[in-house]
Amino acid sequence: MDGIKFYRSNSDYQQMRDLSDRLCREHGLSVVRHPEGKRKNYSEWSAEQNGKPTHSGLIRADIDRAIAVSVTERDFYDLMESWGYEFKFYGKNGQPLERPSLRPKGADRFRRFDRLGDDYSVDEICNRILENYVEKEPFPEEEEHRYHRYRSENPPRTKAKGIAALYYYYCYELHIIVRFPASVKKVSAAVREDLRKLDRLDEQTRFLAANGIENHEDLDRYRSNATDELAALTSERDALRNKLKRVIRTGDEAAILEVKKQIAAVSDRMKKLKTTFKICDSVEERALRIQEQLETLYNEQPERKENSDELFRRRGGTSRKDVPKRR
Repeated sequence: MDGIKFYRSNSDYQQMRDLSDRLCREHGLSVVRHPEGKRKNYSEWSAEQNGKPTHSGLIRADIDRAIAVSVTERDFYDLMESWGYEFKFYGKNGQPLERPSLRPKGADRFRRFDRLGDDYSVDEICNRILENYVEKEPFPEEEEHRYHRYRSENPPRTKAKGIAALYYYYCYELHIIVRFPASVKKVSAAVREDLRKLDRLDEQTRFLAANGIENHEDLDRYRSNATDELAALTSERDALRNKLKRVIRTGDEAAILEVKKQIAAVSDRMKKLKTTFKICDSVEERALRIQEQLETLYNEQPERKENSDELFRRRGGTSRKDVPKRR
């Protein structure tokens, strides 16, 4: 030992792997012959384990939707481009890339097709499209059935208004609330990032529904009442703490335990109230952003419809070499 710190390089790590493989072979142990390479980062792996959306998952969902309504590769790539996707099939030197990639609208970098999974390589996507050779109706929608209305024992629900209506409509656009489950309509790029923040959006929506908040006046009224309640609880806890000091001097263990329980209950209620203050602030902030994003979505719809009409007017047979950006 010379006291000098050892810096491990990639070549050192490869030598360790080679030595480990040789020892395993000598002792009849298994050796990984074809490592898969880079693994998923922890945040993506954790999100998948907890059933939360990931960037890769959203891309795969878009690819699945596009394949479901495409008959040719041109259909597929035209539709993906109308959704804001970019494709990279050639390098800077003009040579075809061995591993093509794609980038969704608003993303910072390209993602390789084969990194999305076995069913999402360029060749496998082509094979899946060929399975759709039988002509089918584009963007099939589940038929809406009309039901007769009968008198109910419960009073009819009042229609949501203001902030609550804005939140419900936004959840519908995010496909959290599904009207036609068979629909292949995609989530707009203007709002898709909020799919990764479903927990907070769900918490805020439930908060609005549970407290009957429909507009900014209701929100301000709730915040004012919560502020008064928090002040009352603070005074109550101060009084209990003074009482605890007096009880401690008496040495009555049962009384001490009872007062501590009361203090804990009041503190817990205060903690929940402080959480609602944060929710109120986030609701106000998000409501403004939702309005802007819905306006963006509304402005995108005519362009999306025009691209879709053009796509299906030009629908017809094509060969592999006709795929855009691969000519």
